[in-house]
Amino acid sequence: MKMTVKEPFSWAHRGVNIVQYAKGDEIETDDQDLIDVSRQEGWTGRAKASAQQSSASVPAESAVDPQQTEQRDQTDSAQA
Repeated sequence: MKMTVKEPFSWAHRGVNIVQYAKGDEIETDDQDLIDVSRQEGWTGRAKASAQQSSASVPAESAVDPQQTEQRDQTDSAQA
């Protein structure tokens, strides 16, 4: 199922792989527990169908992308 994050949250995949999701991220997963809890808590909604896949797509089984973290760190230090 494809979902769009409405509120930031963290999820521990397999109980150990913690992933932080940001508002606007798209999650594609078959993890029924993640689907059920995130929808019940209001953290996610169904992703809107689009011709182009969003650059904010986040696979549900991946960890935080170190490249994104590095880019964010570079932006933060450039602004300081």
